[in-house]
Amino acid sequence: MKKRYLAVILFLILLISGCSSSNGTNRESSKTDKETETYFFNKISSENSSNVKFSFKKNTGTIVDSSTIDLTITNQSNKNIKFDLNEFILLSADDIHSAKSGIKIIKPNKKITIKKLFQDVETDVLENPGLFVYKNDNFKLAYLNPNNDTFSSNNLKNRHLKNDYKDYVNQKGSTTVDSNKSNNSTTNENSNNNDTSSDNDSVNATSDTKSNVVNSEGQAMALVEKQNGPAIDDESYSYNSGMWDTASGKSYWVILTKPNPDAPDIQMPMGSWMVYPDGTIVSGRPTGNSN
Repeated sequence: MKKRYLAVILFLILLISGCSSSNGTNRESSKTDKETETYFFNKISSENSSNVKFSFKKNTGTIVDSSTIDLTITNQSNKNIKFDLNEFILLSADDIHSAKSGIKIIKPNKKITIKKLFQDVETDVLENPGLFVYKNDNFKLAYLNPNNDTFSSNNLKNRHLKNDYKDYVNQKGSTTVDSNKSNNSTTNENSNNNDTSSDNDSVNATSDTKSNVVNSEGQAMALVEKQNGPAIDDESYSYNSGMWDTASGKSYWVILTKPNPDAPDIQMPMGSWMVYPDGTIVSGRPTGNSN
């Protein structure tokens, strides 16, 4: 009888010990899950973003002379990283936005592949230099190499691809400026030859032209905020004084920043825009000095 009681007591001790161990493990697992925070890719530090790898792969498109592009993302950071799929952009002959939408979260040390992120991209586009970005060119992911079918974030350090893209953008901007000058010249000539225009039409034309004129850094910043929405959390818009040299002429320079989590006194760039006097807004930063 005593042996039976002793066996029952030992069994109960082992059962209670096992439950305690299980509860402790569950609590530790829950604690670990809570400690793994989730951030948008454009909100993490440069150290963490460098541990997120991107690989784009070109495939045959669904129509003639086109391609689709898949994206594989590998998260080697210790954070949950999330992406708005519609914010992936290919900057090339034309700015091509992702064909996907929705939010995708990638856990630490995991990878995902997004099929047909870009759909039916014309062959002509892929035969020129380009740059894959998230939101804007402050968040570069990989250069488009016309000679390859795969483009990874490792090629961001490739000097030749970088220079080819820079030269292509400058050439593209120069062509745009020449085209605008030609169009303006033609418009002015037609306007001078058209003596039948009414006074009312002349007033309306003048009003439309001046409605987008930007005369100061503050007006440029307000225009960018109107386009992109107000800054959130601890982010803030600001500007660099003066007008700056760009491939397309002089522009104002507006930036969006937030404090560095590791050094709050230092501001991290979150966005950059060039604002031209006619109200045109272009994502990116000037190429030269201010005057």
